[in-house]
Amino acid sequence: MSDGIGQSLKKVGSRFAFEYFLEIWKPRLIEMQRKWLASVTVEDLKKMVKRGKFPDSDGFDFNAVREYYEHLEKISTERLFEEYIAPARPDLAQAIQEMEMPGAQWLVKLRQHLLDQVKGAAKAVKQDLVQATCDNCQKSWPVPRSEFDKIDACPFCGHKQGEEVKPDEEVSAPVDEDES
Repeated sequence: MSDGIGQSLKKVGSRFAFEYFLEIWKPRLIEMQRKWLASVTVEDLKKMVKRGKFPDSDGFDFNAVREYYEHLEKISTERLFEEYIAPARPDLAQAIQEMEMPGAQWLVKLRQHLLDQVKGAAKAVKQDLVQATCDNCQKSWPVPRSEFDKIDACPFCGHKQGEEVKPDEEVSAPVDEDES
């Protein structure tokens, strides 16, 4: 019986520590959100919502929060929006609200997308992974060490192993203007 109480106290303490961390680091977390969303315009956001896409999260180090996954799961979509996205980018928050139900549904999916990224970081740590980097677009991704030699193309830009690097070519997929 004491094991159950001890485990419960440990969980409460862990949750308290996590909430304390969120409060202490809130200004920094909001600034991280601001930087993450800096290149996203209101028009970009509307296209993302329409297409079910999300801002690029390559710059985030999800490994830093992977051990808090259980607690991150408890952060509601509303809290994510009100405490982090809205203060970071009020213009985007307003646009999301103006989109009404599609905007709300997109936020729910964004929250899950971010949680999936954290969960993926936690799983990646359990495997023997190495970082692969494309010579063409310079994007990186984790690869099991045993699969590294089998990489034949970049999953981001499609550049194939052994092809000439194209320095001036736009390598990220631009949003089609005529699809809006």
